Amino acid sequence: MIDKYIILNRKPTILIKLFICNIIFLTGLIIWSINTFSYQKYFLVHSQISSLNSYYCIKVLIPVKEVNKITSQNTLWINNKIYQYRVVRKDNKITYKNKTNYLNLYLEINHLEKEYQIDGYRIDVLFKKE
Repeated sequence: MIDKYIILNRKPTILIKLFICNIIFLTGLIIWSINTFSYQKYFLVHSQISSLNSYYCIKVLIPVKEVNKITSQNTLWINNKIYQYRVVRKDNKITYKNKTNYLNLYLEINHLEKEYQIDGYRIDVLFKKE
């Protein structure tokens, strides 16, 4: 009986109060971050720089399903830097790889940096998926 009285009437120590405050703070921080951060899906493509009619463009092999999304956009990312582009040419020849149909697109990029302006240079390009 005395043991029950001691356990029920025991005052919480400073460590228990700090622990409870930390748990409440972290829970609130997690809820806030879930509501404020957004996630954007990207489409990673390996591409090759090629010179076409005295200017440099990127030759990109895109799945046929994604061609409409790529042609309707005008921005891409190379090494976390945003570039504007336009579609110069679509190949009529479809390439079949890994059970998927691919199409070559040639993209002209505005203000492409000099370090990338080498014929045959390979870079990774990101496009927004949605």
